[in-house]
Amino acid sequence: MSNKRNRYKVTNENFEVFIRKVAHGWIRAHSYNNECFSYSEVSRAKSLQYFLNEVVERVEKLGYCAVATVHPVFESYDMYVRNPRPNLKQKVDENLLLDFSDLQQAFDYCEFAFKDRNLK
Repeated sequence: MSNKRNRYKVTNENFEVFIRKVAHGWIRAHSYNNECFSYSEVSRAKSLQYFLNEVVERVEKLGYCAVATVHPVFESYDMYVRNPRPNLKQKVDENLLLDFSDLQQAFDYCEFAFKDRNLK
């Protein structure tokens, strides 16, 4: 498997940093001026909302509670995940493997937003 495709994989080792990147991407995409905006800004915001929803859904499909795993990171950004699922795993473990190679553009935007935040 190519190294490029591996960069879209999320494991327990990079999960928290990945969730931080998603938060930064979502915040940046939704930070456009509501009185003067372009279609591309609205489109990007919708795309990142879809990506955020996909992250939560995929985490839960793997058997992890999104409130217990994603929410603690999101909370520091005033973002929230609702509907706790106590019947699912409460912590990520070595079995976690998420693949976002089908959503590369959103993944890359989140990485860009996270890196750009670190430059300021």
